[in-house]
Amino acid sequence: MEISVIAAMLVSAGMHAGWNSVVKIGLDRFSVILLLSLAQGLQSLVLLWFFPAPAMAAWPLSCSANAPARGAGLRPPSSWAASC
Repeated sequence: MEISVIAAMLVSAGMHAGWNSVVKIGLDRFSVILLLSLAQGLQSLVLLWFFPAPAMAAWPLSCSANAPARGAGLRPPSSWAASC
């Protein structure tokens, strides 16, 4: 196996562990996940300078694969329903 593949696996494992620890330690889960998502978006924008964007044919598959995960665990507090 190439060293770049091993490095990518180790980096992704570290990022996954970091994500989980920040979410579980954080006081307000929604705010923590929001901030982590924004940081990941900024990282993606930076990486787009160095790597090409995915082909247009891959976008529908990528969006549909992530659809079930959207909003998981990010429900607003029940007190918000009373104010609507």
